[in-house]
Amino acid sequence: MPSLSISKQLTTAQSAIYNAMELPGIQEKLNKYGFNAKRMQEGNALVTHAVLLHNAKHDIYGEKQEVASQLNAQEKETRQLFRKHIDTVRLAFREDEVTLAKFRVERIASRKDAWQLQASYFYSKAILHANVLAGYQLSQEELAQNQASVEALIAIRNRRLQKKGEAEEATLQRNNVMKELNAWMKEFRTIARLALKDSPQLLEALGMKVPSKKVF
Repeated sequence: MPSLSISKQLTTAQSAIYNAMELPGIQEKLNKYGFNAKRMQEGNALVTHAVLLHNAKHDIYGEKQEVASQLNAQEKETRQLFRKHIDTVRLAFREDEVTLAKFRVERIASRKDAWQLQASYFYSKAILHANVLAGYQLSQEELAQNQASVEALIAIRNRRLQKKGEAEEATLQRNNVMKELNAWMKEFRTIARLALKDSPQLLEALGMKVPSKKVF
């Protein structure tokens, strides 16, 4: 069922397997073609596993989105303060090029990961010169607070990358099990059409279309 969504494939497979195992007469007819109760349990285990992985994949993607939203909400203010603090440092050490060079703020990195690492380094240096910066209305407390905000952003960014990896792995595992399930379902439908060829109502109970007979 490649044209159907994953959710639809799963619900269709669940329904077919459940009805095949529960409706009277179906298993008996399948047995004659080698599709016994053990084979049905294999299919049931596959669809159960696939459903669990499918749900886990959505949960992880939800967590990834939550982390991304948290990151976006926090980084704007932190970046604005970082730029403000750079301006203060440039002013404070405008006549001390050697010290100013130690801050590495000739230019501000544009990429999110790059400016956060740049800021982390910047604050480690700025706190060492807090006594000078205090004369420019930039307190050690304010420096420490934004330093903590930057470190928190880096931790959140790393967590987002972790969730991205987990989501991709969950999707891969789900897709692998879906391949097994779809192969099993293809064989199941082939056998079911043979075993139940004289019982169209049972085929319909398994979700299979039965051509209607023309009445002349």
